[in-house]
Amino acid sequence: MSTYINDDFKRICVFTTEDGKEIEVTEVSNGIVKVDFSFEDTPELVARLLVGCFDKYSNFERIVGKAYNQGEEGWLKGIEISVFNKKFAFTRENASISGISEFLRKATEDFWKDFKEDIQKEFEKQREIITNINNAIKNEEIVVKDRASGNMWVSWIAWMTDQGKEGEKIVAVAITFAKYVQFLIEKKNSSTYSAFDKAYDGTLLFEEFTENMLYKAIEILKRCWRYGEMLEDWFKKRQERELNNFLNSL
Repeated sequence: MSTYINDDFKRICVFTTEDGKEIEVTEVSNGIVKVDFSFEDTPELVARLLVGCFDKYSNFERIVGKAYNQGEEGWLKGIEISVFNKKFAFTRENASISGISEFLRKATEDFWKDFKEDIQKEFEKQREIITNINNAIKNEEIVVKDRASGNMWVSWIAWMTDQGKEGEKIVAVAITFAKYVQFLIEKKNSSTYSAFDKAYDGTLLFEEFTENMLYKAIEILKRCWRYGEMLEDWFKKRQERELNNFLNSL
């Protein structure tokens, strides 16, 4: 039996059958061996392997028991298999190839069904966001704080445009973000801070905009846009939250 540490820093022991098939043991608790499902084999083959662990000629109990300090015989009460966060447990007495394989098949089908539905929902969500941003760009007018702020905004656009394509993209980011926020607040009844959150993600989804471009766009919007002061507060809190998350991950 070989041992390795997976990506979750969990100790995995691999039992290899005589014909070279592998059973990944993740834990042994109170006589129950917990194993993970392998995508490399069919549900029927996995079921046969697991039922075979109870066979009187199998050395599964002896080798796993030795690896987990359980003794060599008489400790194995059952096996629990996990697949896509669903679990199925069975004992020597009720181990059934048909029952195990049906569980594996159903769990796999349910997962892929849910996965496809989630993908479809995400696609529809993104399509709605892009549609709303296009509507916002077409129909919204950016509202500045006052005349001086309006002049600052116009001057900034002219200056950034002179910087070339990069500057033009930053202008596009600022316009997209600001108009989408206004659309969310005025047409979708979003709270201001919620609109900031949605517009931040939506703007990056809309075009090949980078966060660095969005940061630069936010800097000018904080100074001359109608929602500039609230944007400054929201952006500061967002940066603090991101820093804390980074530090906590170390």
